[in-house]
Amino acid sequence: MNISSGGRARFRSALGAALGIVVGVSLTAGLLVTSPAQAQESAQESAQEPAQEPAQESVVQSAAESAAGSSDTQDDQAREENPKSQGPVKPKAEEKAPVKDLPVPQPPGELPPAVDALPVYQGQGICSPGAKPGTQKFATIIGATYGALATNIWIPRDCDQGGRSEHKEGRALDWMINRRDKEQRQTAEAFLEWLLATDENGNEFAMARRLGVMYIGWDDRIWESYRQGWSELKGCYSTPETGYDTYCHRDHIHISLSWDGAAGQTSFWGGNPNPAPFCDRWATASATALAVGNGLDYVAIKPRRVLDTRSGLGLASGTPCRITQSSAGGAGAPVVLDVDSLPKSLGDSVRAVVVRTASIGSNSPAQLRTRTGGGVAIAPITVNGKTTTNTIVPVGADGTIGFTTDSGSTHLLVDVVGYLVKPAAAIGLGGRLSTTNPSVVYDTGDDSALGAGEKRVITLTQPLGSSGAASAAVAAITVSGGQKSGRVIIRSDGEKRTAATPVLSYRRNDTLTETVFIPLGDERSFTIINSGKGTVDVSIRLQAQAVVDLDQGHHLVPVTPTQITGNVTSVRRKLREAKGSAAVVIQIDARTSAAAAGVSFWSGTQPVAPSLQLGRKSAQSSLIVVPLNESGQIRRTLTGGPVDLTARIVAYLR
Repeated sequence: MNISSGGRARFRSALGAALGIVVGVSLTAGLLVTSPAQAQESAQESAQEPAQEPAQESVVQSAAESAAGSSDTQDDQAREENPKSQGPVKPKAEEKAPVKDLPVPQPPGELPPAVDALPVYQGQGICSPGAKPGTQKFATIIGATYGALATNIWIPRDCDQGGRSEHKEGRALDWMINRRDKEQRQTAEAFLEWLLATDENGNEFAMARRLGVMYIGWDDRIWESYRQGWSELKGCYSTPETGYDTYCHRDHIHISLSWDGAAGQTSFWGGNPNPAPFCDRWATASATALAVGNGLDYVAIKPRRVLDTRSGLGLASGTPCRITQSSAGGAGAPVVLDVDSLPKSLGDSVRAVVVRTASIGSNSPAQLRTRTGGGVAIAPITVNGKTTTNTIVPVGADGTIGFTTDSGSTHLLVDVVGYLVKPAAAIGLGGRLSTTNPSVVYDTGDDSALGAGEKRVITLTQPLGSSGAASAAVAAITVSGGQKSGRVIIRSDGEKRTAATPVLSYRRNDTLTETVFIPLGDERSFTIINSGKGTVDVSIRLQAQAVVDLDQGHHLVPVTPTQITGNVTSVRRKLREAKGSAAVVIQIDARTSAAAAGVSFWSGTQPVAPSLQLGRKSAQSSLIVVPLNESGQIRRTLTGGPVDLTARIVAYLR
């Protein structure tokens, strides 16, 4: 292939940091992979070449671009403000009809009659350059179709190279194919004709829609799904010189995908061609949290589901939708819940809500964010997966809580498990949180594993040094040694199972921990059920309990989540307002690769068992309560395999 040195340099440099991902594509599609040495050489070459980037990516302007007054950042802004603002398309005099009877990609299965909607513009908003499933499959099928003419396809780009680009989110590909070579040009045009053709049912741009194609750059032009046509690419009609071949996309086809396309959720790959639409901005939630005074008490309720975007539960419209990013990238319109309308709510006495959230069917790696506290992240979101967490959400000044995502879109479930209220409102209903160094209050041991289908009533023993009745427990439940994969269900006394009932899904021989908020009756008991087809061990460690006796325990004070790193953290330095506190509440987001791992946060005496245990190739998000010693230092210990970890202080007890 006749590729300019500038083109080779830019794409090889982008490959360097993400070589392993592209290797995965290369092995299946026969694509060319550049060695690290070649990548280093090409990086040196690229410093001597003008920056030439695909449309909608901010770049260092070339002389031609500066003369035209064009920049991709300006293009992005114009599209965001007025997506229909572009003038008439200027035809190209040398345009030739595509050559037919050349091979085109074949769908992996039978396509449904319905076709996907044209994607809206979703600009880059995060850094996640690894090739996403749908992008990688698209690159693979191009390579399999065109063989020797498709040995050079690039997906990732380092996040510190150039400006905005969907390459930095793993949802754009560049197929190096040169319009100055007749065979390559004919192949490219046949491919694009297939991609943008009207199908037998009269659906325009049928394959582009089925693949989630957002825009295409090729041979001086750009095709945009949100404008439904071709137009001139950044003044390229007036720059025919070969030095601008990469900038003007004459030596490659650039394709950016929607997040649905990048996740492989579109109909070309067997996905639903009619997914739920994006949620509208139907209400505005306050970003300012209500004042909490000297602290709050905890009132537990039996978990109740208050939001399910899959069915429309909790939404003003009552119809399904997905929370989504803004079109320009970043957090989008929040879904908003009025606290007064939540089950067992104590109205204007509520200052924070303890919730369990679950993101389902997500098409992007992202962060679930809360509206209050400046839109802080409260839980990770994974592609094509489910992430569940317990967290504390402060109530806004208007009596609402709201949730959004900073990338792509996802369905969201929210269950209320308790309220943090002004102390006077908790009398007779809840209590103050009393902590102790995490102690095992129940363990199946070696000879009493929970049998397949077995239901067992657990009565919590009174922790050493504590007394009095408790209205709720904060307990870390660990399941391990399962003979087969299954689920452990945690049910309060007298409660029938509902959609909000806590469930711990486990895999064979894996170990996992989840913190659960459990309402307690007079007998301090609740029920666990093993729905698996084999035995499993269960261990329960009490972290805190809501004691009814107001002479015991501490008030809880929610704070803006404050990230902590390293093996030792001084609370008095990291969070000055928490100086002298009795305990901190930490939210842990952790992910393992190949091996299982354990994470412990502690102060004073290290606990025997980790605070959080994760199985192989798993993710977990959980709250833990860490009592503090006089020094106010939090220590961290990691065991087992490598773990990707984020920890935030979300509250303290005083």
